[in-house]
Amino acid sequence: MSIPSRAAWLTLTVVALVAGVARAAPTDDWLAACRLDQVTLARSVPARCGRLAVPENRDDPASREIELAVALVPSLNIDPLPDPLVLIAGGPGQSTIEFYLGYQGAFEAVRLNREILLIDQRGTGASNPLVCPDVEAQFENLSDMDVIARAAELCIAALDGDPRYFTTSVAVRDLDAVREALGYESLNIYGVSYGTRVAQHYARRFPDRLRRMILDGVAYPGLILGPAIAIDAQNALDQMFARCAADSRCSDRFPNLADDFTTLRTQLADEPATVVLPDPRTGSPTEQLLGTAEFGAAMRLLSYSPTTVALMPLLIDEALHNDNLQPLAAQFAMIERQLVSTLNIGMHYAVVCSEDAPFYGEVGDIVQTLSETYLGQQSYDAMAAVCTAWPAGPIDADFREPLAVDTPTLLLSGENDPVTPPIYAEKATEGLSQHQHVVGPAYGHGLAPHGCVPRLMARFLEAEEPLPVDAACVDDLAVMPFFVDFSGPAE
Repeated sequence: MSIPSRAAWLTLTVVALVAGVARAAPTDDWLAACRLDQVTLARSVPARCGRLAVPENRDDPASREIELAVALVPSLNIDPLPDPLVLIAGGPGQSTIEFYLGYQGAFEAVRLNREILLIDQRGTGASNPLVCPDVEAQFENLSDMDVIARAAELCIAALDGDPRYFTTSVAVRDLDAVREALGYESLNIYGVSYGTRVAQHYARRFPDRLRRMILDGVAYPGLILGPAIAIDAQNALDQMFARCAADSRCSDRFPNLADDFTTLRTQLADEPATVVLPDPRTGSPTEQLLGTAEFGAAMRLLSYSPTTVALMPLLIDEALHNDNLQPLAAQFAMIERQLVSTLNIGMHYAVVCSEDAPFYGEVGDIVQTLSETYLGQQSYDAMAAVCTAWPAGPIDADFREPLAVDTPTLLLSGENDPVTPPIYAEKATEGLSQHQHVVGPAYGHGLAPHGCVPRLMARFLEAEEPLPVDAACVDDLAVMPFFVDFSGPAE
């Protein structure tokens, strides 16, 4: 997705408030009028913005202070309901403010009657971002674990902060501090991807402060992020092959798609290609390496959305049968640029190396299973290499235990999600006494922006009796048909 730079937050323009959109609570006087701008989408959102100072080490009030970037987007109702919807972005490592600007439309139905509260989680966006731009490219060298481990050491030395104190267990205390500073008695929370982990842990730590919870692309509390990434990605790829085979137009155009994928991957493994592409900003020719790592990354991230899944058969066919690697290489280049601009890499590793990597031994010997996937075990090995150098931070003793709360919870999944498949949401429901799980047929990662789901979320938040919500409309969600040529999808 396209998002503004972190610097955009620091240059937000203070403007006069639009009449009727300011919250009148006496505890928000530390917020000032501002605009949140997304240049690429020509989007500008009025809000109230401020910074809340918190201790880096929450168990030591005398530790250095860091500041949290906070934005309150006004309700469209002059007299909004008293409990806002808090958004929590994924990654881990993505700015929530930037996420909102990319997906604003998904939350407009909620904003009819509620404010939207945005907090860049510590280590992301404009909240003391943990970045090391001079060495981040070295993490992409999946063939040399020594290079990756050394990059981790250099990155740690370059960070503005102690990465031990940027874990989920610390971040939920920040969230409640913002709630208290703004005078809210309770919150509603929407979390996506890694954000569902944060939301569930907030529910564990502060159950009396949480009114309702929406989990989109669910990571259940006991999930160990990393080892299963390649397996889940392979399952999503196989689902794409099956959907094409069941579609007469796709199967007629690409009759041997799975075999073609394997052949192309083998060719790129034997002889990685260097593809010349025009730079999207300058038009100047640039070179892009395309080997199995780049091919795998492109396929995995294209699997996240049904819109980009629709391109995958054509990209594979064009590269293999027409010796035209430019479209595939261009997709990888765009994906890589998005990841660099959206992910605060230091915060990403601060979370994974504290909350996941220490438990890799619990998954048993999965190397053989990983070797049977198109991604293989390289990303798993790379994460392990980074985490040998990365310091682990505090996690609460019950952090990975099943969550048992009475909070009404709506869980959203995409049937073909390559990173948080529906089975993960089902595992999350085991301790939730009030819940409903909605699955979007043939959809990928993140269901909130699609079709009727924004209205469904608003109904869930507003209804006196929230569950069950009528979710029949989700079965009618349209999925982008497969492209059979570059003119567009088949009709």
